[in-house]
Amino acid sequence: MSKQWAGHHAQRILALLWRNAPHVCSICHEPITAGPGARLRDGSRDPMRASVDHTLARSRGGSDHLGNLRLAHLSCNAAKGARTTEPAPVVDGRHWFGVDTTPTPRH
Repeated sequence: MSKQWAGHHAQRILALLWRNAPHVCSICHEPITAGPGARLRDGSRDPMRASVDHTLARSRGGSDHLGNLRLAHLSCNAAKGARTTEPAPVVDGRHWFGVDTTPTPRH
């Protein structure tokens, strides 16, 4: 694992997650509507754009494996820092924020 989370490696993983994961922030559970690289009119980075969140922070021994990565708003991810987040509580097969977690039968 490299010491720095940046550059082409991070961009490729963010693009992979953006293409394949639900566009919902893993921290605040609100929709992510600004894709990777989104900028505001003044040229600054959009704080609500997609970023990669490490479930278990790298500084706490977390890895860059896809199982430890998920999408989050840039601002939520920055505010979270190296803290861990617990999964949202599940009630009747649904997360509290309304995402169905019931397995879909495969045919």
